[in-house]
Amino acid sequence: MVRYSYILMDPWSSFSSESDIQRTFAYLKKCGYDGVEINLTKPVGVELDDLQRWINDLGLVIPSFLTGNAYNDGLCLSSPDESVRQRTVER
Repeated sequence: MVRYSYILMDPWSSFSSESDIQRTFAYLKKCGYDGVEINLTKPVGVELDDLQRWINDLGLVIPSFLTGNAYNDGLCLSSPDESVRQRTVER
C-alpha cells in the first residue's frame, strides 16, 4: 500500500497556536495525506506527547523527521566526523 505524507517545512513558530497546528494536521488528513514529515529542530517547538496525541487522534503517522535544518547547526548523519554523527543522533 502506498502512503502519502506531507512535508511540513514551516517552523512551529509560524503557527499562531497549538489549535492552529491541529487544524493544519486535520486539513492534511482531509486532503488525503496519511502522514506528516516534520523538521527536526532544537527545541522541537511542541511537547512531543501533545504531537503524538494530535497525530494519533487523526489517524496520521510521522514517517520521518526531516534533518535538512540540522545542517545549519553543523549536524549531518553522513559526516566523516564521528562526533558530528553522534551529536546528530543525540538531537
